[in-house]
Amino acid sequence: MILKRILLLTSEIVAFCIFFFSGKSPFFLGWSIPLLFFFSALLSYIIFVTKIKKEKDEKASFFLSSSKNVLIFTVIKNDIPSAKRFVEHYSKFPSNFRILIFDDNSADGTYEYLVKASKAFENVEIRRLVRSGRILHPKGEGFEIALKDKKSDFVFICDGDSLISLDDLNFLISTMEKEKLDYVSAQRRNIEKEKVSYYSADVNELFMSLMNEVASLFGGSIFPGSGHLIRKESFKTFKYDDICLSDDTYIGNWITQHKKRGKRVYSASVMELAPEKFSVKLSQMLKWTKNGVLERIRALSTGVLIQYFALFMIIFSFLFPKTYLSLITYDVLAILFGIILGMALSFKKIKGAILGFLAFSLELLFSTAYNVYLYNRAIFSNPRYLESGKFEKTKRE
Repeated sequence: MILKRILLLTSEIVAFCIFFFSGKSPFFLGWSIPLLFFFSALLSYIIFVTKIKKEKDEKASFFLSSSKNVLIFTVIKNDIPSAKRFVEHYSKFPSNFRILIFDDNSADGTYEYLVKASKAFENVEIRRLVRSGRILHPKGEGFEIALKDKKSDFVFICDGDSLISLDDLNFLISTMEKEKLDYVSAQRRNIEKEKVSYYSADVNELFMSLMNEVASLFGGSIFPGSGHLIRKESFKTFKYDDICLSDDTYIGNWITQHKKRGKRVYSASVMELAPEKFSVKLSQMLKWTKNGVLERIRALSTGVLIQYFALFMIIFSFLFPKTYLSLITYDVLAILFGIILGMALSFKKIKGAILGFLAFSLELLFSTAYNVYLYNRAIFSNPRYLESGKFEKTKRE
């Protein structure tokens, strides 16, 4: 743990020294920032529109029906509306698609509803989730059990509100089989309601997909928690540690370490719900940020150190705004935000894309500041809290 602290603190100090000793830049070079923003937005829009069209053309040429046995699983607790939505949607799938729903000890009648519903559909199975006693999210517990299912070739990871069409799921199967992949990810979407929280959540999902593309170039992985089709044989050795603060981050790290091959299919959508209020959406993002950051710190790697070095390069660029390095950082950020806006416009209508981009940019500002706080809290706190999973009173859920 001492070595981790030294490495983490070193990345921060190096970023500070680089900015502190760098030369000043002339003000007139700032014209590059808006130019790069608009150029990258246009290029991003063209790239993703072309990519989505190509995928849709491929989908049209496939025979969208598979005989492979697929286990669609999720974990639900105290959420009857989501349980009904989930069962009513997936119970209509063919018999080779089996639905396994774990109830995490609901106390509001959700379990009773699920048991009653399962009797009406042959392909729906309900189980009470038995916890292992580890510090692990319930969905992580369910995933391990799902991987042991002997009747399925693939496992489709869902949240309780995740819905994918039969055609899109068949397309994921076809893509995985054709390209001999270990997993395939659909694009998560939040488009059910015309609300700022939904606009922001949808852009957030697109951003996470984009960041995964970037992270993969450096040997990293970002693994949002649903919409993934897993080849069970490829994950037969998968198992969570006794302490896992972010089950999604852990899977992403495991995929990288074991060199599993996968891809994202942007034209295949997993529809999910978002919080009704933007304030709740912001709180949700900060919670995910905390769990993901702490899990990455616990499993420290070169990729994590690069990530935190980049984070502090951004922070110090605003503390030392008149340096050449600050200008470079602003240019990089202009390109990044331009790509996000162009990506959003390629997926969404103009109103939703613009409002979502602005709201998500605000979220990203809070998330970045929170990253810095968590990072330094981890360095200067008692190491046994981080190792035990009790840092910042992190809960199992």
